[in-house]
Amino acid sequence: MKIFKHFRKGLLYWSFSIATIFTLNSCTQGIDPESFDPGVSNTQLTAPTITAVSSADGSETILSWPVVMGAGGFQMSLYNINDEQKPIAIFEDSIIDGCQCSVPRAEDTNYKLEVKTLGNDKYNNLASEVSEFKFTTFVPQINEEALPAGTDIAQWFIQNQELISSKKEEYALVLTGGNEYVMNSTVNLGNIPFTLRSDDASNPATIKMGAESAFITESGIKIKNVNFDCIGMTDKNSAIIKLSDTHLSNNVNGWYLINEGNSVTLQGCNIKNLSGRLIWDQTQPYVIENMLVKNCIIGLDQVAQLSKGVHSIELSNSFPINFTLESSTVYSTTDSPKDKYVYFIAYVSKRPYEVADGRYPTCMINWFNNTMYHVTKSASGKSQGFANWGRLKGQKCAYVNVHNNIFVDCSSNRVVRQSFLQGQNGGMIFTFEKNCYWYNGASAGNNDWDQKDRIDFDPQLTQTEEGYFKVGNPEVINAGIGDPKGLE
Repeated sequence: MKIFKHFRKGLLYWSFSIATIFTLNSCTQGIDPESFDPGVSNTQLTAPTITAVSSADGSETILSWPVVMGAGGFQMSLYNINDEQKPIAIFEDSIIDGCQCSVPRAEDTNYKLEVKTLGNDKYNNLASEVSEFKFTTFVPQINEEALPAGTDIAQWFIQNQELISSKKEEYALVLTGGNEYVMNSTVNLGNIPFTLRSDDASNPATIKMGAESAFITESGIKIKNVNFDCIGMTDKNSAIIKLSDTHLSNNVNGWYLINEGNSVTLQGCNIKNLSGRLIWDQTQPYVIENMLVKNCIIGLDQVAQLSKGVHSIELSNSFPINFTLESSTVYSTTDSPKDKYVYFIAYVSKRPYEVADGRYPTCMINWFNNTMYHVTKSASGKSQGFANWGRLKGQKCAYVNVHNNIFVDCSSNRVVRQSFLQGQNGGMIFTFEKNCYWYNGASAGNNDWDQKDRIDFDPQLTQTEEGYFKVGNPEVINAGIGDPKGLE
């Protein structure tokens, strides 16, 4: 099929990024436009009926419509209408020739498309009226009614098992913002991707986790704008997210894939009193294409974790191809005992090219705009890190990017070398830019690996009631580093 990119107004000059993905597919392949008679003339045309589907990787929405004979093209405008009173234009009055196009797609967004069939002077056809078409990238929710405050999430799943078993595509459970819920046992989500979210991102719901509670998945889970109080997670096998030890699908030579747009994601969550695991693979062989922790506040009780012998993110037999910690705060409320410590994240599995028939030659670790405080601080003064990358140590297949972070009393006096490079001088392909390292009241890591644009000032952190830290030093504020919440 011949591909056109006809941006006759607006889009051509609006944005390079949009122009590169707004792809238009002609519906007139093999037709000579000079001799073709559409058979429609002297009429007012109708606007097309639009069908919207997600692209395979979830980055675009593919819009398509039947041919409108006698048309002179189509004019389209796309708006983000999460706030319908204040629509945000993505592009406006873009004129295309064709019957299919791809437009940018962001998660958890409501869109409005305004479309008009353009007239054609040659056949005396008038343009249609503007028609509106709305579509959404919110995962459809399974609960028709709001769950009352105090509902036990695990019991709700048991009571609605027949409804849940009927789901064949990703679905969401939506909680009421500001409400408090409980979860006193595990929820096994099976092989259907699942989203848990609050209906109000500015006022998240809270789940009080019980002793053995966990969401168990084998196909991916996204938890967005939900807070967790984990003081009740007393069992050593508890976790907020577990990877299932039973498997129904997506097996590649003994590895179970979470891919094709599915992920393990925590976003916009405030997690308090974590004495167990945040994410745990239960020693199962998973390959996770994307694991993301973004805009979260994570409060650890590392003494309690040590007593259980657990790490916050523990992947003893699984492998994330891309792991990103971004715009988040991680802190510990307790000291690590002398000569003993736990990791915030631990890979002890394979290298990327050793999993799933070698389809992933490299992996990536991204640490962007975070504030970490008192995580795995070395009580003995020995060199140690808050991360263990296992068999990635010193390997060129691992790309590590650590930018715009604040580390205060974390790891040892050599944060980069011990937490990210695992004591190596090289091997991993890495970039460290605009980070602040402060340890025992002084600049840390001066003999550490060479870094670009170090910010050597005490950030003067003050913890807020919510758990994140306000930055007090104007030099650090001006540098724009750390969790953005602490810079506001």
